[in-house]
Amino acid sequence: MSRCRACDCILSDYELTRKSAVTGEYYDLCNHCFSYIKSDVYFKERIDLQDNSDEFEEIDEEGLTDWK
Repeated sequence: MSRCRACDCILSDYELTRKSAVTGEYYDLCNHCFSYIKSDVYFKERIDLQDNSDEFEEIDEEGLTDWK
């Protein structure tokens, strides 16, 4: 069982597979925390492990979030 480096919540199997496409290091961030950097990084993940609980949040220009 691993936890998010930013908020300490338990990571799903899908979240555990996300890693940098450049360095190969795992991000170890939950979807909520990863959503803040998603557009700024190159990453690989196992889409086949994604389920309904792994949906990303949308963050608008004002920093507010909405679930997809």
